[in-house]
Amino acid sequence: MPELPEVETIARGLSALEGHVVTGISFLRESLREPIAVDEIQSSVTGSQIVRIKRRGKYLLWKFARTNRGDTANTANTANTANTANTDNDGMLICHLGMSGAFSLQKNPPKDFVDHLLPHTHWYLQSQQGDTSWLCCYTDPRRFGRLSLWLGSEEDASSSHPFLCSLGPEPLDLSEAALARRLESRALKKRRSLKALLLDQEVVAGLGNIYASEALFKAGIKPVRLGVSLTDEEWRALAQGVRAALQKAISLGGSTLRDFRGLDGKEGLFALHADVYGRDGKRCKRCGGTIKKIVQQQRATYYCPACQV
Repeated sequence: MPELPEVETIARGLSALEGHVVTGISFLRESLREPIAVDEIQSSVTGSQIVRIKRRGKYLLWKFARTNRGDTANTANTANTANTANTDNDGMLICHLGMSGAFSLQKNPPKDFVDHLLPHTHWYLQSQQGDTSWLCCYTDPRRFGRLSLWLGSEEDASSSHPFLCSLGPEPLDLSEAALARRLESRALKKRRSLKALLLDQEVVAGLGNIYASEALFKAGIKPVRLGVSLTDEEWRALAQGVRAALQKAISLGGSTLRDFRGLDGKEGLFALHADVYGRDGKRCKRCGGTIKKIVQQQRATYYCPACQV
């Protein structure tokens, strides 16, 4: 599943669409992991301007400004459509890539582009900027992705939308000291392993299996240790490790293990430079020991028993 660096890579690529006017959004299926509010999305987004595309945790937020108000969305009790008062003339598409979701961009697509869509294309958005037209396609072979419409401000979505309301702060938005305090304060509330702590999206948003293992290696701390056992120095080392692992991965375009591709179709290169993830049985780059694989919460964890204490 794409983690923070992969989603950040996609968001930066999609930022080429900022400022465009949406001329149409079409769906080839009406559900992915959950049903999609097709009619509401089409009526709300078509004709709007894409203001910004950004990442929040593992989600993509497509912020748009609508050109007319209208009662195009009704209050819904599902996570797929959320509604605020019609006095707010903006909104967002909230997208999760699931296990295999990917986007592609094409400038000035041919008129018959529909006949040449990639397999597993489930929806596509057309936009215009000046005399230039663009096509953005979403593909998802496993169909675990999610797409939700929110009409209202990002601030309201952050506190009310079920995808976003429980997310912790962004680890790269916090200083090293602030991140260390955040991790320590949350660890003291529950007796659980450090790996489990880092995977909890309510603690910090965006970390997943790959970068939790990498961060713990950089900090020199075993993933099975309980948070209550760490010293202040170790908390600072862990915060530094989290930030370093994420920053390095973003610079390398994320990690491709199976399905992930950037907008240009290229694989993320971080997996080729990982310190521990996927390297069980190989020599530790730091001490020469042997990397070990264990299972925590039904997920693989990689670490060096020799230099992680």
